[in-house]
Amino acid sequence: FKRISLIGFFSDDKQSLSAEQEFFKQEEMNDLWKVVLELPKKHREIIILDAKYELSYEEMAETLGVSIGTVKSRLSRARSKVSKLIGEGSSDEQ
Repeated sequence: FKRISLIGFFSDDKQSLSAEQEFFKQEEMNDLWKVVLELPKKHREIIILDAKYELSYEEMAETLGVSIGTVKSRLSRARSKVSKLIGEGSSDEQ
């Protein structure tokens, strides 16, 4: 089982990677975006605000017009769904 962290996954940090490494990293990112875009809207938007825009819980709550508790629970559920979907995808490939 491969653990995937969304933090830093979307960042634009360019390290010295070979062309092959860069290709596989881009493929992983494309696969992850496909999974995120399949999520229900409330989970998709919270993942994007967290991983892509790196907003705080307070900023996400204000942006979405929900409580901080709702942000935390949605983010937890969204991360679980992404992990589950990625796990299903990797088991299909084996």
